[in-house]
Amino acid sequence: MFPNGKTSEATLTAADTIDLTFLDAMKQRAEIPLTNSFKMRPLKLKGKNYFRVVMHNYMFDMLRQNTNPGQWGDLRRAAGQFAMPEVEIEYNGMLVTKSEYVPRTVAGDTDYEGVYRCALLGAQSAVWAWGGAGDSKSTTMSFVPYTKDANRFMMVRGGGIFGMKAVTFTTSGDYGRVIGSLWAKKLD
Repeated sequence: MFPNGKTSEATLTAADTIDLTFLDAMKQRAEIPLTNSFKMRPLKLKGKNYFRVVMHNYMFDMLRQNTNPGQWGDLRRAAGQFAMPEVEIEYNGMLVTKSEYVPRTVAGDTDYEGVYRCALLGAQSAVWAWGGAGDSKSTTMSFVPYTKDANRFMMVRGGGIFGMKAVTFTTSGDYGRVIGSLWAKKLD
């Protein structure tokens, strides 16, 4: 998704920054998808439906500046009810998290500006797998006891296999995530 009628990341300018309206549009795309696509399944937390939103720190700080006075405190208090330290704000059924690991896709004039992507994730955006390792027969972990320091200390070493992968669907459209591209920069 692109703001202000733009059609590619290359056409985004410093005027195309994030605001709550863009987050609403991303959620709307997830709930009412385009033709030949499927509705995105939200996460179920504390009996309510939520989507996770991950964005770069620069984009998050710009979002904070684009809210009305007093509104940011309400968003922070709503996020506090989840007791999830990585969730910064809760807005309209979206749990917003910032991450410095979101890469810049189009560079700007300086090292601290450009186009970053914002990801709205549903319950089917990724899969997790784990398995046993070594001599493990019935558990997902293998535990190997051994002694150390002339048999004075009993130690236990554990091992296992764990992995995560983004889901790829064979039908047209992606009903696991909605990606939005926006301009962001370091605050002055």
